[in-house]
Amino acid sequence: MSHELEVEFGVPLPPIVAWNYPTPAALSRYLAEQTCSHADEEVAQVAGDDNDGDNDIEALLSEIENLSDDEVQRLLGDAE
Repeated sequence: MSHELEVEFGVPLPPIVAWNYPTPAALSRYLAEQTCSHADEEVAQVAGDDNDGDNDIEALLSEIENLSDDEVQRLLGDAE
């Protein structure tokens, strides 16, 4: 049963969990807490990835803003 719960919820269930959470209600609370905690970590990781993209965008915008008029004209001429 513990293997099926591990697979279903993606939460490791070492043998001590049965001792610490001996009732179905207690085990359910534990699984819910662990599942929510795991989901929060994934959200934080995704948000961290987005922040890296924001930094890239800021750097690109800064580079564009620092171009001279001549550089802009040359780059736009190359694009045509």
